[in-house]
Amino acid sequence: ITAEQVLANGTKLEEHSSSIELENLEPETTYYVIAAARNGAGVTLSNSVKFKTAKDDNGGGNGGGDLEG
Repeated sequence: ITAEQVLANGTKLEEHSSSIELENLEPETTYYVIAAARNGAGVTLSNSVKFKTAKDDNGGGNGGGDLEG
């Protein structure tokens, strides 16, 4: 994946923001997150972060997860 693909297809954040809330994640599912940034110096791509959501013990669909770098 390229930085341009992430910028074109990913979720956009407000300028100077560094967080986003993920919703409607499936329990016991592995997800990967990657970020891209663009400024006057160019475009850069982060390392990917992998996390797995927790088991759904009470009928909800948004189990938490542990991030791995």
